[in-house]
Amino acid sequence: MDKHIPRENSENMHPQSSAGGDQYGQNESPLDSPEKEQLNDLLSSLCDGMLNETDANKLHELLRRSKEARSTYIQYLHMHASVAYSQGPTAQVSSTKMGEGFESPPPVTLRSESWKSWIGPRFAASVAAIVACIAAWVLFSSTGDSVLTPFGRSRVHYVASIVQQDDCHWGDGTVASIQGGMLKSKDQLNLLEGLAKLRFDCGAEIIVRGPAKLRIDSGMDCFLSGGELSAVVPEVAQGFTVDTPLGRVVDLGTAFGVNVGDEIEVQVFEGELELHPERRTSQQPMAAQQSTTGQKPAAIGLVAGAARKMVIDEQSSLVRVSEITEPLHQFPRSLPQIKDKMLAGGFNGMAIDSFGQGSPGTRLTGRNGGFGWSGSWINTPDSNSVSFMLGSHGAISRGSGDGVVERRLGPSLAPAELLYFSAEFQLDGPDDRCSAWLELFKFIPHYWSNGDGNLAVIGITDGQFSGRLAPFGAPEVEQSVGDCGQYAKGSRHLIVGKLEMDAVGDQERLSIWINPTLADESTPKKVIIRDTGQPGADAIAIRCWEMDDRTMATLDEVRVSHKWIDVVQ
Repeated sequence: MDKHIPRENSENMHPQSSAGGDQYGQNESPLDSPEKEQLNDLLSSLCDGMLNETDANKLHELLRRSKEARSTYIQYLHMHASVAYSQGPTAQVSSTKMGEGFESPPPVTLRSESWKSWIGPRFAASVAAIVACIAAWVLFSSTGDSVLTPFGRSRVHYVASIVQQDDCHWGDGTVASIQGGMLKSKDQLNLLEGLAKLRFDCGAEIIVRGPAKLRIDSGMDCFLSGGELSAVVPEVAQGFTVDTPLGRVVDLGTAFGVNVGDEIEVQVFEGELELHPERRTSQQPMAAQQSTTGQKPAAIGLVAGAARKMVIDEQSSLVRVSEITEPLHQFPRSLPQIKDKMLAGGFNGMAIDSFGQGSPGTRLTGRNGGFGWSGSWINTPDSNSVSFMLGSHGAISRGSGDGVVERRLGPSLAPAELLYFSAEFQLDGPDDRCSAWLELFKFIPHYWSNGDGNLAVIGITDGQFSGRLAPFGAPEVEQSVGDCGQYAKGSRHLIVGKLEMDAVGDQERLSIWINPTLADESTPKKVIIRDTGQPGADAIAIRCWEMDDRTMATLDEVRVSHKWIDVVQ
């Protein structure tokens, strides 16, 4: 986990001026060696124009809580401005490149060489000091969601991110629902089912289990209006707060769980926290909330092993808190491992989905299991959605007509790069023609309805050779691999494709294997070379074709990697 700068209490974060005193000088401690080194690195990045938003926020917090850091900051900018001036009368201080909305200061121009020789050193020092002081004032007095640099304000300040998901299905109103998705203040999450792990800038991590509704309020606060979460909060993030409709949970260095339903349950797994019972609304900023009586209720301290529930007292309409003995709610403490036989030894490929959770008939659309993907499975509007089911292990199936779902990979496949992709295929039922395909293509939303985008296909069909194993593959146009032996319905086969692209994308080479072993990489069953006209690949599609209600096609263990061992072993 990245090291995060401690957040001060509210009195230190927004101090009031006092006569004769330094408004940032209270309750401060000297910087230790790692913090000094971090400060120097951050200032160097700032002046070189390489400071990103996360690092800018770290610098922001360091300067807020340390007078020594602020002094170093001003000296550093003073030196930087002086050096810039010494490089010539039109030298320009390096501007930051933290995104749109940043502008560098105008260059300093002196028209008289004699003027420069007389006032140069004094002028450089004065300009440097003024720039530094203005920058420090802007930085220290900032509010809102923007990250500041000495020369401007960024437009967006992200305060949290989604770092892991397990079979998540997101509802309307959700933003950044992809793994790695960045979240800013006031972003809403509507998790219909599954588990999602979020990490806040302060270092706190929460696991949310659907159905749940959560709003991100800041890098230290969130509002849970329904559902459940568990939180692990490091020491540097003490004060992390989970607000609910009946009160707020303030961390004191803990691990805890919160469940919001008709009543609200709070459990402390480790450490301590404060429970502040008070009716709240999700429609206003949390800092503005008060109890219905106008008086702030007393906080309740809870230690490890304690559990409380909060309900509305029908007579007084106030929040009533009572102890919970048994049974205690079972909160999610960790995300389950992806269900895949390869992961015991470590999977180092690009992407994998083992379809580890679900129920018969549930649509695959919106599912976001596995890892290495950018977004969830989506289906084309002109086809039936592929269904999701549980068998001996997770699988997808389709009956009656065609079905197409597609999912985008995290990284794209560049020209001159090679990619292995594989899946386990199975056909069941008496249909005389049915197919299941795994397709690699350049992402176009709902591409199948557009009639193009196909780059490489591997799959299995029972029709051209009735009752025989007849996998096929193609760049652009399907080509049968040939009669590969007897095919028993209900049997499962591993089919592997290897796509190689030349540097300019003129020719694609697709190699195909049927039930290979690690030793078979040099002996593919079929090799097809063709120019598809496609610039690259960054998505996977699953297609089931020409089946009736009696037939089920299954695809499982979809894997994508740059290494043979990851898709075969």
